[in-house]
Amino acid sequence: MPPKNIGSPWTLEEEMRLYEESGKGMPAAEIAAAHGRTTGGITSRQKQMSLRNEAGQLIFPLPEFRSYGRLKMGSGREPLSSRGGRRKARLVRHAACLR
Repeated sequence: MPPKNIGSPWTLEEEMRLYEESGKGMPAAEIAAAHGRTTGGITSRQKQMSLRNEAGQLIFPLPEFRSYGRLKMGSGREPLSSRGGRRKARLVRHAACLR
């Protein structure tokens, strides 16, 4: 049976939990079970949050907390990915260049 949160958007609270658990050195498998996600989903989000280096190893000490979802935000609204994906993000960037 697949994890319950597979493919679900990450919330700020969930990213904060992931940051804390990563800082404690919890294995990705334990974090995945606690979040209801796959180990691949956990390691991928850790990379997006700059908690893992290019080789895939956790960085210690952890860098300052940065929410990946907040990095993708456009003009103070919800993240671009939840408003229409890559195509819409491209159109938004293109429209901004025309202004």
